[in-house]
Amino acid sequence: FLLYLSMAMLWSFSAFQLLWNYLPEHYYELLWHKFMAVFLISVAVTYYHFVSTFTNRLSVARLWVGYGLLTVVAFLAFGGYLIKDSQVDANHLLKYDLGVWLYPYGILGTSFMVMAIVLLVQYYRRSTDFQVRNRTIYLLAGAIIVLSLALTNLFPVGKYPIDQI
Repeated sequence: FLLYLSMAMLWSFSAFQLLWNYLPEHYYELLWHKFMAVFLISVAVTYYHFVSTFTNRLSVARLWVGYGLLTVVAFLAFGGYLIKDSQVDANHLLKYDLGVWLYPYGILGTSFMVMAIVLLVQYYRRSTDFQVRNRTIYLLAGAIIVLSLALTNLFPVGKYPIDQI
């Protein structure tokens, strides 16, 4: 759980740095957006890792694939292939272009969160202990909220990003 929380903290910090825009050079906006993109996927993979351990359904193969794809996302992001352009305009709105990588990137992050949600639902259904079911509901609610709000990075909603609520 500590690994997941660390990635969530870094994701929030990179989003804050990107939107704060204390250095107006375009390079820094693009750099922080690259960090934010990598940490967004790392949140999904590490949450799946935590949930699979919590539910005693650890799949080493899926974790290898997840962390491997996370490495690929990092290389694509910092190689300049994932995020084509990123700017914070005068109204503090983030404008960016993921190019052709928008949908594969979104599918990757969503798939690991959905796998975590499926594991939690299965665990909840198998459990008969009230306390275990209660803990599982909190984890399930958190996963659904994170997934819902994280999708606002791919499909902007409103004036400001709401994923860091």
